Amino acid sequence: RSLVQFTMQDITLRKRTEAALQESEARLKEAQRMARVGNWKRDLTTEELTWSDEIFRIFEVDPSVKPSYKAFITRVHPEDRTLVTSTYQHSVDTREPYERVHRLLMPDGRVKHVRVAGFTEFDGDLAVRSVGTVQDITEVHTAEEALKRLNEELEQRVAERTREMSVLNRELEAFAYSVSHDLRTPLRSIDGYASLLEEECGVLLNDDGKAYVNRIRTSSRRMGRLISDLLALAHLNRAELRYEPVDLTRLAHAIARELASTDPARTVQWRIDEGMQVWADAGLLGVVLQNLLGNAWKYTGQTASAVISFSHTTLDDGTVEFCVRDNGAGFDMAYAEQLFEPFKRLHAHHEFEGSGVGLATVHRVIERHGGRVRGEGSVGRGAAFYFSLP
Repeated sequence: RSLVQFTMQDITLRKRTEAALQESEARLKEAQRMARVGNWKRDLTTEELTWSDEIFRIFEVDPSVKPSYKAFITRVHPEDRTLVTSTYQHSVDTREPYERVHRLLMPDGRVKHVRVAGFTEFDGDLAVRSVGTVQDITEVHTAEEALKRLNEELEQRVAERTREMSVLNRELEAFAYSVSHDLRTPLRSIDGYASLLEEECGVLLNDDGKAYVNRIRTSSRRMGRLISDLLALAHLNRAELRYEPVDLTRLAHAIARELASTDPARTVQWRIDEGMQVWADAGLLGVVLQNLLGNAWKYTGQTASAVISFSHTTLDDGTVEFCVRDNGAGFDMAYAEQLFEPFKRLHAHHEFEGSGVGLATVHRVIERHGGRVRGEGSVGRGAAFYFSLP
C-alpha cells in the first residue's frame, strides 16, 4: 500500500476517535446537567483550576470567567467559608477523601445547598492534583426541610391531642367514680328495703308481690355488677403495663380449677396445650384468660358433653396465635362486630348472666399490648376466640 493510503486511514481513524470522544463528552455534560452535578480539577503545581459546564451553572458564574478559588469562595456562604476551607485542608493533610454539605449565597440573596466531595492525588510526598464534584441539592434540601417542619407540626399536634385525651380520660374517670358512688348508695337502699319487705311483709304478699320484690332485688344486683364492671374497664386505661414472662399454660390450669370448684357437679373436658408462654403484663393477661375461659365455662353450661380448649399455633409470618374454643351456645356471626363493645350482649339475661363487659375488657388489654383479638362462632355450635401478642 502507498503512504497516501496509510495517511488517509490514520486521518479517518483519528476523526472517528475525535467524534466518539465529543459524543462521550456531550453525554457526560448532559448527564451532569440532569443530575445537577459538576466536576472540577485543580493542578497544585500550576494552581490552574478547571470547572465543568455544570459548575458554572450551579455557581451562576458566566462561563467566560476564568475559574479561580476566589470566584468559588465568594459564592460560598460567609458563615460556611471557614468550614469549607478547613475541610479541604484536612483532606490534603490526611490524604483522606472528604464529603460535606454547605451553602452558597447568590448575589440576589438566594441560598443554595450543595454537596461537595473530593480527594487529592500525590506523587510520593508531593500533592499534585485535587479533584472533586459539586452537586446542587437545593430542591432536595427544601423538600427535607418541608418534611421536617411537617413532622414537627405533626408531633406537636399529637402532643396536643395526647394532652387533650389525658384530660378527657381524667374527666371520664372522675365521672365514672362519681356515677358509681352516687349510684351505689341508692342501689343499696333499694336492695335493702326490698330485702326488708320480703322478710317482714313476705306473709302479706301474694305470689305476684313476691315476684315483684324478687325482680327488684335481681335488677339492683345486676346494676351493681354493671357499675363494678364499668369501674374495672376504666381502671384498665390507666393501669401501667409491667412486662414479664407469663406462663399461660399454668395460668389456664389454675383458672380451670377455680371454675370447676364453683360447680363440682359439672363435667367439662379441658384441653390445654403445654409450653404456652408470652412476654406481657401477668395481671392483665390473667384478666384476659379469666374472661375467655370464664365465658367458655358459662356458655357451655347447657351443653351435655362440654369441651373447652386453650391452644396455640404459629402463623406463616411467625406470629403465635392463641385460641380459646368451646362447644357451647355460640353466637351469630352477623353480630360479630358487637362482640368487643362494652355492654353489648348477644344472649338474653335469662339465658346467661353477665354485663357484656368481659370481651370489651379482653379487647382493651390485648390492644394495650399491641396485639390483636377476634372471635368466630356459630349458633349452637360453640365459639372460638383468637388473640396474639407482638
